[in-house]
Amino acid sequence: MTEHILTDTLTTLDQLQTGTYLKARDYDTPSGDIGWLPAMVEIIAPRDAQGHYQSPPPMTLENLVFDLNGSSHSGLRLIGCQHIIIRNCIFKGYQFNSNKVPKENKNESAIYFQDCQHVTVEHCHFVNLDPGEPMDDNGTAPEYFPHQLNRCISIEGFESRDFTIQHNHFGRSTAAKPPMMTVEDWAQDQRQPIVQGITCVGYALTEETFRIQHNTFCQAKDNALYLTACQGATITDNTFEAIEEAIVLYGAENTADATQATGSFTIQQNRFYNIANTILGISGDLTHGKQFRHTKKVAFLDNVIDQKYQRDAALAGEPGTPLFFRSVQDNGGVPQVYQVNELTLCGNRFTSLNRNFHIFHLGNVETLCVENNVLQGDFKTDYGRAVFYCRTNQPFGPKSIIRNNWIQKKKDRYAAQPMTAFALNYDVIKPETGAPETLLHTLRPANTFATYYPLHEGDTTFQWNERERVGARSLYLGNQSVTPRHVSGERYRADFPAPLQAGQTVHYFSTCPLIEGAPPFYVEDTHRTVYPRGLVVEPYTLGEDWVVGRWVGQTPIESLRVVIDGQPTIEVRPQSDPNGAYDFRYFLKNQVTPETEYVLLQAFGKKTQPETEAPLLDEVHLPLLQKGWLTSPVYHPGDTQLPLRMTGNRAYLQALHSVVDGQTVAVMPLDVEDETNISCPIPAHLTPNQHWVLEAHDPYGDLIAQWTPVRAHERVWTNQPTYYLDTKANLTLGYIGGQVQHVFIQVNQVTVTKVPTTALSQEPTTSWLTLYLQNIVKQPGDYVEVLALDAKQQVLDSLTIPVRYTGLTLSTAQHTENPTVVLIEGRLDLSAVSATHWTSPKTLAAWAQRMEVTEGAHTWPIQVRQMEQDQADSIYRFLLEVTVDASFTLPSRLRLTLSNHEQQPLMSTEHTVSTPIIQTLTPFTAQHDHFLSGTFHPAIRSRFAGKIILQLLVDGQRQGTSTYWDPTELTWTHYAFNQLTTSSQRADLEVSHNGQVLEIRPIPLYAAILKSISTVRLGQAQTLKVTLAKASESLTSLVLYRNGVYNSGGSGYTNSALHEVDVPFYVNASSFAFGDQLTMRVYASGRLIQEVPLQTEIALFQSAQYRIGESYVTGTYQQTTSPSLQLKQLALQIEDEPVLSRVPPLTSSTFQYYAKGKILSPETKVTLWGYNAEGQLLQKCPVNVILS
Repeated sequence: MTEHILTDTLTTLDQLQTGTYLKARDYDTPSGDIGWLPAMVEIIAPRDAQGHYQSPPPMTLENLVFDLNGSSHSGLRLIGCQHIIIRNCIFKGYQFNSNKVPKENKNESAIYFQDCQHVTVEHCHFVNLDPGEPMDDNGTAPEYFPHQLNRCISIEGFESRDFTIQHNHFGRSTAAKPPMMTVEDWAQDQRQPIVQGITCVGYALTEETFRIQHNTFCQAKDNALYLTACQGATITDNTFEAIEEAIVLYGAENTADATQATGSFTIQQNRFYNIANTILGISGDLTHGKQFRHTKKVAFLDNVIDQKYQRDAALAGEPGTPLFFRSVQDNGGVPQVYQVNELTLCGNRFTSLNRNFHIFHLGNVETLCVENNVLQGDFKTDYGRAVFYCRTNQPFGPKSIIRNNWIQKKKDRYAAQPMTAFALNYDVIKPETGAPETLLHTLRPANTFATYYPLHEGDTTFQWNERERVGARSLYLGNQSVTPRHVSGERYRADFPAPLQAGQTVHYFSTCPLIEGAPPFYVEDTHRTVYPRGLVVEPYTLGEDWVVGRWVGQTPIESLRVVIDGQPTIEVRPQSDPNGAYDFRYFLKNQVTPETEYVLLQAFGKKTQPETEAPLLDEVHLPLLQKGWLTSPVYHPGDTQLPLRMTGNRAYLQALHSVVDGQTVAVMPLDVEDETNISCPIPAHLTPNQHWVLEAHDPYGDLIAQWTPVRAHERVWTNQPTYYLDTKANLTLGYIGGQVQHVFIQVNQVTVTKVPTTALSQEPTTSWLTLYLQNIVKQPGDYVEVLALDAKQQVLDSLTIPVRYTGLTLSTAQHTENPTVVLIEGRLDLSAVSATHWTSPKTLAAWAQRMEVTEGAHTWPIQVRQMEQDQADSIYRFLLEVTVDASFTLPSRLRLTLSNHEQQPLMSTEHTVSTPIIQTLTPFTAQHDHFLSGTFHPAIRSRFAGKIILQLLVDGQRQGTSTYWDPTELTWTHYAFNQLTTSSQRADLEVSHNGQVLEIRPIPLYAAILKSISTVRLGQAQTLKVTLAKASESLTSLVLYRNGVYNSGGSGYTNSALHEVDVPFYVNASSFAFGDQLTMRVYASGRLIQEVPLQTEIALFQSAQYRIGESYVTGTYQQTTSPSLQLKQLALQIEDEPVLSRVPPLTSSTFQYYAKGKILSPETKVTLWGYNAEGQLLQKCPVNVILS
């Protein structure tokens, strides 16, 4: 690509060839010229005598790069030109400089148009247009001055018209790198911001001729579109992401007369993601006597607004607000209000709305239409937040409607989270408007702040969910008042005294007081028709393909459709059979999710006129059943209880209904804390011909899951193996042959494999079946069931196969001195688990929610005390605290189950609980010690009256006699010399009480291998002398441990059963510290068979001698740099007498100790003791006693 450095502004297109890289010259070049270019390219059309522009010939600019290089006010500046195409160009490199951009410059632009016509800008990139740091320090957060806010495109002039801006990228984009740019430069440009996208003062730009479509606006520090004094625009199919304000606009007519308003804007099918401030701001200009206070029409249609992620807003306003009539100036101290004559919000989807602010900030609106929108978010419940916050001083017009909108509060569908429907800003209300409540008297919302369940002939109840705060509720059946009552959360219900009849109308309205003593405004006002029964539909199970139903009404139907959370789907035409009946299926898979709250199925008749709407003949609420939330094995004749497993969100499960042949025979209330596995009573006298169904109902009483238990006829299966996803081993399943003619393997209630009859044994004995599940079981949530059927394919028996991973092991499960606490230690290895099946919790509480400890059918609460991650990221070591009660008895076996983030069981294991009544157990040295010895734990011992029995177990078998210990005897011994003869035996001590085993404690067995080891001198490398005793057992290695951690060691050592052996052991103690605990461990083929502590000393004394008859013991020493290892005191010990008094050294390198008359013979054993300042012994050194 050809690079062209511009030292002056180009005023013709002669030098602009396709493929040119235009770059403004550096303003601080050695030439001394420090001025900025007014523009890189500037084309100004001449004017004729009448002042009209004489446009140059049509121009097309393609495949150019405009690099402003921090040295130009604009890239391309066109004035008075017509028929312009700018295509595949890049505009970049603006860098604000306060020395070069005066405050009056407020239109710095990459492209600047003035009085241009018939313009197309397409497939261009606008990147790296940096405003610098905010310079306006207003006392709170710094803001940008207006002259810092450079634009990508500016359009000005009274004659600018007919603009198409399409397929461009403003800011960072996911589009492919343009070929004109290097990879490095493009990556750098993508990291830099832009400020404003498109701004205009567009007096002649109209809705039909100003088209902004198919563009992306990303990471702008101000507005994406700022369309002021504009006749209109059509804004379609654009993406706005991570910017401050998406769109700001107002009309072009400078008048106080609303009937003269201009400015028609259609904003349709756009996407708004994570806008920090306002999505659509409606503004005006009242400065310097201007009267831009009206906009004719704003249609905001079929857009998607997703505020999933919030960031701090740099502009004044309320973050994440979809619609905001911006604040205006005062007029003589009276606050003013902007007006839109016709404001339509229709078919939009607002997800993850900012929960801290009002949703719609409205100014004056003559005709407001809010229809068929979806609003989702975890909304605030305080009175200060409203759906419609009205900064109005005149009533809404009589044609205003709010209807058929869906408000979904994601936090908890069963909790009351009401906002306020309307709130008023009293600062702007004019006295002449009368009482404030008259501003809202024309608004009667319908199907917006409440969701209603359809009514049919024969019904005796009416149910609805209130979405917003309500002061009073009124319900009439004709002229008869019916009293509503609260059910739970947002659910309300009314009971009629007699069954409803088709054609009756129920009138419901709710109100909320705005001002004390004033008439309330309407929150809801709806009339509901009672339909004749026409639609009969089966509950829909999530994940299935079809909704299945039948039309039984008298009037033929023309079409069916489903409405999901307020949003209609496509209509389908059902086909009737020869008898005129309609059996239909409606494809619904992947259109509803577990988060879907409300689904209607509607049936329509034939239109009477082509231009009219089809009559609604019937609508029914479609129950959504959660798949797999209820499961159980088969039950057999004579069983009274059915093991039932409940999965999914337990907050949704309120009660379990037992239904036989359509009649509820029992109701079992459920609690969120109930166990996942429960026992459900089987109805008494249930016959094979009766149909038994278990139904789960939510807190509102709605059906959300059901399960049909299968009745078995025989007990066929003899074992229950577990399938492990990581090992993928084949399973062996035992069964009693004879009647079994078919075996079906089902995964998630779908038959995936059938075992042929020829592969099944017909002998009435135990036979074995090998299952190959590798290709049909893929994830821990798979529900695998093996069915045994007879010749008529009736179920004889069934068996569920747990699906797990290996990797969960428990090392201990101990009952503590607190009888209500069991501590469990274990190890978790997730290295074999697929990343799609696991995400690690972030807190101990989150780990506890993933774990379940059960004992039989009982679930015990747990807390995670420790969860330590090894150097290998996939391995954890944990400590759990399990809380039990008096029903917990020993011996007990606890099962720990770990679930993943989708609450699917991932791993499980079991461990027997012990009571650690043995507090200490001394290691036993074979062929040396005669008795085991130790102590009982006083607190735990006190819980058991009577004698405690100790029994030795050798290789799992009882050996020797038992010993009995009274409650007062806390120290115990147990003879074991003849039973424990080698360290290779597996020995345990069984502790029992009244026939109940409390604990089986492993006994550490040692062999007497080490006889002696020389003292370790700290601070130097050395070779220790290790003396190995005569022993029949052989060692293989010696290992030095420092403070319980491996330090050094070696193998190849050999001892003897006939004599002692001296061996060297090298150790580098130069880094050892005083106070380190050193031990020598002896191993035999990896098995620890002895451990002894090592003596240490500091090598301080260099010499020590005494001549008999002289007064002093004298000598020299060396001082260390460590204060804790420095010699500060010394003393003598003569023979084995007590150590004499301590004295300080004589100098920094010599010492003397008075000993005259104390040492009488050269054979006397004299030892010199050296201490540090804390009195800790550093070294014992022998004294050389010599004759004079």
